[in-house]
Amino acid sequence: MAVRRLLRSKFLEKVSKHYSQATIAGFPSFVKIVEVGPRDGLQNEKAIVPAQTKIEFINKLSETGLSVIEVTSFVSPKWIPQMADHTEVMNGIKRHPGVIYQALVPNVKGFQSAINAKVDEIAIFGAASESFSKKNINCSIEDSLKRFDAVLAEAKKTNTPVRGYVSCVLGCPYEGEIDPEKVAWMGISVVDSSVAGLGGCPYAKGASGNVSTEDVVYLMNGLAIKTDVNIQKLIEAGNFISSALGRQTHSKVAQATKSSL
Repeated sequence: MAVRRLLRSKFLEKVSKHYSQATIAGFPSFVKIVEVGPRDGLQNEKAIVPAQTKIEFINKLSETGLSVIEVTSFVSPKWIPQMADHTEVMNGIKRHPGVIYQALVPNVKGFQSAINAKVDEIAIFGAASESFSKKNINCSIEDSLKRFDAVLAEAKKTNTPVRGYVSCVLGCPYEGEIDPEKVAWMGISVVDSSVAGLGGCPYAKGASGNVSTEDVVYLMNGLAIKTDVNIQKLIEAGNFISSALGRQTHSKVAQATKSSL
């Protein structure tokens, strides 16, 4: 018992040291993970994923401790056919207390549809890369921000929370590296990621996918930064959707877990 107490004491000391180093280095003590797998992770799939599969996927994610799940996007089926079932999915999920179910909206029409589907929060996004902005939504960064004015005005009328986020903060498939000064002034303590590393922009040639949520949580755990996310349940959700898509997870942590069994 004495040996066990000593080992436990050394472990806690090590964790405390990591935590102190993280704090000294300017890292936050808590990072909020925004899970974008159901939306950004699936939107580029060539074969339509059944709504019921998406619903079950989201329900599994709801049990992981994630506080925000981006469920879908209210865009034209002509441009993103994978998201044509947005209302069916929103109506079919089991909502957990404390979880924000979010949807991406590009314009006022999409906003109205999202409100009718009872989303908790809407998301709008720009980019740190001029090239990506022009390729993705056919306008400059400045013009893209102006487009959001009408959506924000409608959101204010209905007291709907709005989340804005920025694409290409670490790099762009067209421009390459992005100047850190363009994004460092925001102070990053919110991370968007996709379980199993799903996704990739349909307009960016060679886009390989999003950073894996499992790997982000594993990294945060190693730095003693809290996320309140259960990594084992996260891996299970990632394995479920990977199996449904008929391929292996891209999460390094999930792959390592399988190899150790």
